[in-house]
Order: sequence, then structure tokens, then C-alpha cells
Amino acid sequence: MNKRIITLTTDYGINGYHIAALKGSLLTELNDDAIIIDISNNIKPFNYKEAAFVTKNACNYFPYGTIHIIDVGAPPTLFSAAIFNNHYFIGTDNGLFSLIFSSKPEKIYRLKEGISLAKAAISIALNKDISEIADETENFATAIKDFRHTVISENEIVGHVIYNDEYDNAIIDISKEDFYNFIGENHFEIIISPRISTDKISDRYCPFGKDTKETQLVALFGTHGFLEIALFRASAKQLLRLNADIESSIIVRKTV
Repeated sequence: MNKRIITLTTDYGINGYHIAALKGSLLTELNDDAIIIDISNNIKPFNYKEAAFVTKNACNYFPYGTIHIIDVGAPPTLFSAAIFNNHYFIGTDNGLFSLIFSSKPEKIYRLKEGISLAKAAISIALNKDISEIADETENFATAIKDFRHTVISENEIVGHVIYNDEYDNAIIDISKEDFYNFIGENHFEIIISPRISTDKISDRYCPFGKDTKETQLVALFGTHGFLEIALFRASAKQLLRLNADIESSIIVRKTV
């Protein structure tokens, strides 16, 4: 049997035994036939939106047939599975699935009572009939339309921080498409606070030369497709107070 890749995205943390127990249960059944890769086990407790954002932006880099386990803050009986773009997703059905997928998955399943995420992943990895562990259904138990709750008016967009990465950069819920559709041919200003703003979009995190000693504000569109605000050599989360935990906001305004 070819080795099956299983990814983990959880809010278990890395200091306790829970993530090791999950990996151990997978390896006990699959032996050397599984490759287990952590996407992230440091998702904030119960933060399914963060889990969805991280999974969504990582999963497409894995080969077809990868099994993705996403376990973040939901009742232990509310588990679902999906097949999307030749990937398998198994996780807590609390809204995260609808945020991961750009369209309706090819198949949606509700795991049967007593079937854990580990058991489901093992069954799929062993190419067993999925009907043994799950019942096909039409929709997820919980559906959320989008990460975004931007407010767009004639002359400005109010966006909110939806994620802080490991560098404390702030990802804003304004997509590249929405940004340029809104701006059109106009000049613009991205307002972080009354005294901090920028009128430039960069194509890199370090546009000032790698030897610069200054802290510089950078606005760009990352591989995730959203507006990102960074401070070169500093923390945008701390110094600009762009914090996903409190959904800090910014304004994009058309200018003359």
C-alpha cells in the first residue's frame, strides 16, 4: 500500500499528551503506511475560523489523496467528513468546513456515532468503504458563508483582522479582487490609525533593502489572497494593535 499522508490541524497545543496520543493511535493501526504532518496544533482554543483559514491555505500544497484531520472546539459527537478536490477532510462540524471550501464538496458525510476522527482517518487510509464509518448527507450541520464581514460604502471599505501569522503580521478580510474592484482608477489610503497610514501596495515583505535598520509599514497581498499589513522587523499585532483576537479594523479610503 502506498503511504497515505495525514495532516493535523488542532487546538490541542504542543505541551500536553493529546497530540501524541492522536498520532500514536494512527501509527498503531497504519504502521509505516502513514506520513503524519502537523499543519498546526497551536490553533487558539475553539477558534474554528483560524483553523479553517490555516487549513484552507495549506491543503492545496499537499498531493491528491491526502487526509486532513481538523479538530477544533466542538461537541465530540459532531463530526463530519468531505471529499473536495481529491482530498479528504475530517473534522468538527462547527462552521469550519464551509469556510475551507470555495464551492460545495463532491461528497459530504456525517460520521456515525462512536466513530472518532482517528478511526475515520484510519478507515479512509486503509481504503475501506466510507459507508462503514459515515452516512452521506447533503449539507454540513453548521454553515457559515465567509470569513469576511467587511463593510463597503461608496468611498471606503472597513476591514477586520482575521488572522495573525507567526511574525505577527495582520491578515485583513479584504480580498485582492474586492480591493481593486473598489479602488478602480482612484488613488487610495490604507488607514491603520489616525496617525498611521500608507498609500502603497508592495509586492514583497522587505521592499526597502535587507540591510535597512528602520521599522517600516508594508501593505501587500499574500498567497492567501487577502490584504496583509506587516511591520518590517517589528510586530504589527503589538505596535499597530492589529489583533485578530479582538478583530481590530482598518479603513481603505479612496483619495483624490
